[in-house]
Amino acid sequence: MARRIAYCILVVFAILAGSYGRAMPPFESADEAPHFLYSHHLLIDKKLPRILSRQVIAQQTDPTRTWSIETHQPPLYYMIGALLISPTKRDDLTAYLRPNEAIFTMNITEHNPNKWLHPPGIYEGDTHIALWILRGFSILLGMVTLWCVYQTGRLIFEDDWLPVISMGLVAFIPTFLSISASVNNDNLVTTLYALGVYWSLRLWKKLQIRWQDTLVLSLILSAIILTKLTGASLYVVVFGALMWGVHRGYYARRDALRLAGVVVIVSFVLAGWWYLRNWQLYGDPLAFGATRSIWGREYEIAATSGDWLAELLRIGKSFWMMVGHLHEPVYGPTWVYIYVGFITIIGLFGLIRYKFCRQDTLILLVGVCGLLIAVLLMGTRSIDISYGRLLFPALVAFAPLMVAGWSHLLTRLGTMILLFPLILIAVTAPSIVISRAYSPLEPFSALPEDIPLIGAESGNLRLLAYEVQQMVLNPNDTMTIDLYLRGSHPDNPMLMLTALDSVTNERLGFTGVFPGMAATDSLDPDQLYKARVQLKLDEVGDVVLSPRMIRLQVVWFSPSLFEALPMTDGAGNPIETLLLDGTLLIDERYTTPDTRYEVDVVFGDAIRLTGYTISNTDVRPGETVDVILNWDVLQPLADDWTLTVQLIQDGVLVDQHDGMLPGYPSTFWREDTSVQIVRQLTVPLNAPLDATYHILLAWYKVDETGFTRLAVNNGDTVFMLPQVLNVLE
Repeated sequence: MARRIAYCILVVFAILAGSYGRAMPPFESADEAPHFLYSHHLLIDKKLPRILSRQVIAQQTDPTRTWSIETHQPPLYYMIGALLISPTKRDDLTAYLRPNEAIFTMNITEHNPNKWLHPPGIYEGDTHIALWILRGFSILLGMVTLWCVYQTGRLIFEDDWLPVISMGLVAFIPTFLSISASVNNDNLVTTLYALGVYWSLRLWKKLQIRWQDTLVLSLILSAIILTKLTGASLYVVVFGALMWGVHRGYYARRDALRLAGVVVIVSFVLAGWWYLRNWQLYGDPLAFGATRSIWGREYEIAATSGDWLAELLRIGKSFWMMVGHLHEPVYGPTWVYIYVGFITIIGLFGLIRYKFCRQDTLILLVGVCGLLIAVLLMGTRSIDISYGRLLFPALVAFAPLMVAGWSHLLTRLGTMILLFPLILIAVTAPSIVISRAYSPLEPFSALPEDIPLIGAESGNLRLLAYEVQQMVLNPNDTMTIDLYLRGSHPDNPMLMLTALDSVTNERLGFTGVFPGMAATDSLDPDQLYKARVQLKLDEVGDVVLSPRMIRLQVVWFSPSLFEALPMTDGAGNPIETLLLDGTLLIDERYTTPDTRYEVDVVFGDAIRLTGYTISNTDVRPGETVDVILNWDVLQPLADDWTLTVQLIQDGVLVDQHDGMLPGYPSTFWREDTSVQIVRQLTVPLNAPLDATYHILLAWYKVDETGFTRLAVNNGDTVFMLPQVLNVLE
């Protein structure tokens, strides 16, 4: 039964990995384009690539050459890839390699996880077929890795279900699923490492070394150093296991030495030529200097680069769940990292007390994990390789160690249940996390009903309507806006949205993106599209804001011209600034300051006056007083209503201050919110001495039906403040 479940996990993994591949646009997985181009150029050039300097690369006019930046890698993965895609032509490859100028020209990375621009239509050539062939190859390698984890577990555990759980742990790590569905030589390194560790344990189990074992390990080790330099640490694992096996008497010293000698000879014959070539071309068999000229830390692009604590956190987070590129990685929800930290701690705690059937098995598995951590930390000192996926070769050891720890503290069922949250995020990530981050243009046949219209044009590019998805935002939240557009523009403008404070007109947030990750100069001019745009509000810190509207300033900006494009309305009149109503900002920390007097006056069952303060009730002619009013909103109103605060003497109006609540129009009122406002009134210069002035409040609107006031719960339509102003000499 356990073995059947293992087969089912393989099938589920393949399906899930395929869904990750479908959710990720072409070449948006980490470094996928350069890895693909390596195989592509092997077919085109019929020779191995050379490492070029950044200056030479920058002079390239062919994007397939400009982005060939993985040429320092050993070629085995790419040779296999080239063989697999050799039936394809890939004539449309350059169409996939149009850089996202928001990143490369404007240096705007937030909300731009896509390194490339993607047309909303279908590509004409067969590059997508070649891409999926290589992605399928990587998925197959992931399945082999899983099978190695399962077989390694069978060598370690007496319980048949613990190897299955170990396999399941690896299969449902979202980063492993994502990288397994991408073109990346890390997949082959992970598979070969898993095979090497498994075979080393297998030798201990079999208590002998046969010629087949020598052949297999020789091929595995030769292949791994012909795949990626970091894979060379597998030699330490295999040779260390051999030495320990001799020490423990598992097999004869002579057999172990013969195996080691054959491995060295076969490795030199099969893979040594690559390192001799490096020595000849770069004066260094490992090509460290040439590699650093491209990838050195002086070219760091991530916001966390150089901050060692932040890089360690990035390694941990990206090990479990990260997709995309380093300039704007796409992570999972916060709860995922809390959860995986929790299960890792449980595993380590249980592991301390777990008794392996062979203690040397524990030493080997822990050694594998420790070695790969050390290799990563040493390597990232000179080149920013602080990616969790570079620890995936240790999965064959890490997963059984974790499951061993869990099984010591929990029942078999409890150990299985521990994986359910991981399975949940793994299954839902393509449709929730990845699809949201990489949201393409969506074709529409007609505008939805009852959404705000825009009608702004920039050349043939027209913004027709929009819809904000959230009714209310908190500070630091992200606003989601659906924009409906049609047409195209030859200057390929990007969309810039600025969230503005409707009270102060200061910036609250900004985003600059190409709508739907598409170039705006190549859209179907007759097609209506919907683009979903995310706008993250700025951090406000300790500043507490009263309820207010967020307004949106919309600009079409051409990175090539480095200027904003003019816009007109439907009649051809110029639009100086395109401002749209956004949504309501509610800061839950906000409370209205206390006032001197408390009242309870309700206007139209919509808004309640709860208190007021008059800055000075004994005034002189020409003096201005502040009228401070506290309001509780009970419900929104269908129309825009205006508050009038009037200064009255003997029934005669002498001054007034009319207006809506600052930044908070009545159509956007939200129940259970409060706001304090200040209105100023001025006593006339000719005010007679000992005169008395009253302050009157009312809410009104003026429309085609005439003038209307909100009813007050005192039976009137106005409310007179009890305190009066007395004019003194």
